[in-house]
Amino acid sequence: MAVKTINIKDADVPEMIEVYGEDYQTEVIDEASLEVPKPLIPNPQTKAQYANEQLTFHLRESIRIKVLRYRRKLLAQTLNTTDITEG
Repeated sequence: MAVKTINIKDADVPEMIEVYGEDYQTEVIDEASLEVPKPLIPNPQTKAQYANEQLTFHLRESIRIKVLRYRRKLLAQTLNTTDITEG
């Protein structure tokens, strides 16, 4: 597997945490609890960890979409329309 490193300037890290940590919640539902309703507990992730996870997800998703579009383009170029006949 190839590894790609993305460098973010130290001065830009706080903004990146704010941008990608926008939906961060300080408390989350305790899914392990048997109580009904399930209680809230402190989020085990920090906002920085959550932002990093979100940034990684967005990058992977962007790459996945780009690759799928490329593959569709290749498929369209190689499709042999001479096999299609009207009956």
